[in-house]
Amino acid sequence: MSKLASQIIPLVIALVVLAAIGWVVYEVLQSASKIGQRAEKSMAKRNMVFTKDGMKVGVKHYEEEKYVDKTQSWVVKAWNLAEEGKTAEGSGSRSSKHDTTRTTTATTTTTTTKRK
Repeated sequence: MSKLASQIIPLVIALVVLAAIGWVVYEVLQSASKIGQRAEKSMAKRNMVFTKDGMKVGVKHYEEEKYVDKTQSWVVKAWNLAEEGKTAEGSGSRSSKHDTTRTTTATTTTTTTKRK
């Protein structure tokens, strides 16, 4: 009986060690999978998506008219400030026509680009 026990004990120990290693590998793979899913959700919030062809990134798109309005508003503001400075230096008083400045706002839309 002792000869049989001396042959079975190493086999049982080897099986326990292999089971423990298998469990550790399984847990590591599960954790890596969860981390990947969380990263994918986080990137999807920022309009970045992985596909089989690569990565799709969402970009902000300005309509041309709104972009021109926004840049022109800066030019108008600079012009009005320059005019204001000239009238303040020349006459010492402010003109009421320079007190009101036209401002425009630009809105952006988010679109995603697709690779084909």
